[in-house]
Amino acid sequence: MLKQWEKRIIVFQYIYSCLMKNDFDFNNIPDEIKNDQDIYNVVEYAINNFSEIKKIIVSNLNDNWNWDRVSEIDLSIIISAYSEYEVTKIDRKIIIDQAVVTSKNYSDEKSYKFINFILDRMLNAEV
Repeated sequence: MLKQWEKRIIVFQYIYSCLMKNDFDFNNIPDEIKNDQDIYNVVEYAINNFSEIKKIIVSNLNDNWNWDRVSEIDLSIIISAYSEYEVTKIDRKIIIDQAVVTSKNYSDEKSYKFINFILDRMLNAEV
């Protein structure tokens, strides 16, 4: 049985692969994701709501930033964290903390600040 952290990484990596290929198609979801309901639910939410999530991210960027300027890794972390929150309703602070940890492991050294800022704005808007 996978730990929650391992599930988050699988979701993040899958979202990243979708962004890199520009392909958010249910037919391409690997069995590893289909066979775990928790992972599948988050991925399904991300795919079904990608356009809306993109709009939310863009609306929370500062004036000097745009979607194309944000790295795919950072976008993947933000999309997967936001989707996990929407599906599971886990406390916002935990979602943001885990996204920051993921960023520190997979992105450049300053990205965690950006991810923290954007997710804080996105998830606090939900309140």
